[in-house]
Amino acid sequence: MQFNELKLNADLMYFGRKYTVITIDPPTVSLRRSEGDGETIRINFYELVTNPSFRPGKIMLKSIEEQDNKYRSILDAIDGNKREQVSFRFNLIKPILVLERVKQHDLKAIYEFYEFYKEYLSESQAPEDLTQEELIEKIKDKYSKEDEDGITPRGVSVRTIKRHLAKFRLAEAEMATRGEEALVSRAGEGHLYRTDNKLLEICHPKKPDWVLDTFTIRLDEKYIPILKNTIEKQYLNVKKPSKQAVFDSIELQCIKLGIEPPKWITIMKLLGRIKESVEIRLREGDRAAAKFDSVERGYSNNEAMYPLHIVQIDHTQLDMDVLDEAGYELGRPWITLGIDVWTYPCQVDSFKKTKQPSGVDIVSVPDG
Repeated sequence: MQFNELKLNADLMYFGRKYTVITIDPPTVSLRRSEGDGETIRINFYELVTNPSFRPGKIMLKSIEEQDNKYRSILDAIDGNKREQVSFRFNLIKPILVLERVKQHDLKAIYEFYEFYKEYLSESQAPEDLTQEELIEKIKDKYSKEDEDGITPRGVSVRTIKRHLAKFRLAEAEMATRGEEALVSRAGEGHLYRTDNKLLEICHPKKPDWVLDTFTIRLDEKYIPILKNTIEKQYLNVKKPSKQAVFDSIELQCIKLGIEPPKWITIMKLLGRIKESVEIRLREGDRAAAKFDSVERGYSNNEAMYPLHIVQIDHTQLDMDVLDEAGYELGRPWITLGIDVWTYPCQVDSFKKTKQPSGVDIVSVPDG
């Protein structure tokens, strides 16, 4: 199943006439005729893309199953029984997740709900009019019925659906792609919820209110201030002290306080549990942490309307070495290319550097 994603300024054909998208006001889009009298019409997005006369112009066709593919790739890492269980739980809550996007006037979600979950709509009912509570009740009814083999799924109740949904949302809030992992059965992991667990919060060294990471440890409360201070002030530092140096510091502090130092292996495991993004950002600096930063894509939903309206920029490292006049090796150079979207594949500009380019390099490229 492919989905046509509309963008501002995009061209399309509708009833044999050429139109341009001028506004998108979910669930309605406004089109202006590109030729003739320039008439403007407003039409429901779903009615437009499902009309047999609709033809996209320069619009890129996207697969509506992209998220499902990513989801299944995560499930490939667990055994068959758990994978089947997670699939069942995810199918229970997926219509609810789509409905949430419908309520935010997401055009793609409206189309997706009509296409895959129309069974949950009563006659002439629109997805926007369906409440979450109504949908959960209908999901419960569907999965509580006997299948063709006379088997009724176990554990399908309103409470069960809401519990799975809450777990998914909590995991998604921590990391956008982790929701499905929260649906994996935690049977046999009771040790994670022991009453002797202590919570260790790691905060930013210069912003103590900014919690970077949290994990549980089973050490006495008296060790927590020592561990917290040493990790924040010493380990997460651009001076990059070794793990052994951190252990030595913790050991020395414990001796001064007259308490027995924790075991070496305990500290090594503790340091190994710190998030990679946190460790690299604070020990290696912003340039090394760039791979964890999201890229602003403010123009991705717009079509270019004239030359140099939108320029796409990319970098790649060349497979060659550069030598200076004295014959010293300077390393492999980077080349940066700017492509004008309107006149594609016309090249706007290019330049080479021996260091990996940054945003500052791009905006400071000299004219000519």
